[in-house]
Amino acid sequence: PTKFPAFSVAAVTYILEKAYESALGYGMPPSGSGDAAQWGVNNEPIALSLLGLAKFDGVCLHPTLNLAATPDSFDGEIITEIKTPYAFAKVARYFLIKTTSDVLSVCPEYFWQVIAQILAANAKSGQLVFFDARREKFNTIFFNRSEMQTHINTLSERVLLATEIQNNTLNLLK
Repeated sequence: PTKFPAFSVAAVTYILEKAYESALGYGMPPSGSGDAAQWGVNNEPIALSLLGLAKFDGVCLHPTLNLAATPDSFDGEIITEIKTPYAFAKVARYFLIKTTSDVLSVCPEYFWQVIAQILAANAKSGQLVFFDARREKFNTIFFNRSEMQTHINTLSERVLLATEIQNNTLNLLK
């Protein structure tokens, strides 16, 4: 990890894991089971229906970066990412969010997920929708691509660097 100061230990671990999976030709089974994950699986379709959005069943692949995204909805211009928090405290916390800066501060993983989806899909904008399934209420944060361009550029640079590290590691594992 000290060889890669641009990334956290967790990020380097993930990059190296992906390189090793490439060397092996297969990956680890996905995680994400449990009550909270199942809550999201069960309630995301309800949120999409209430919003009048169609589920996007495809994968958006960036044409030049090693980047793919699977937004919950995509109409060709706007990506939508739905989050249906299970824990009461998270519902309350996420409903206090009002701006993209708040998203970056409170839940940066969701911020960067939306940025990655906008980039991979070449979308004009995105929206992060927090859905309180118990009360059927929404908190929607809009991401305008032009206002997010600095973050999009940062992500592009980091994806290129991560790809270089992954390729170098893969070559060493051969």
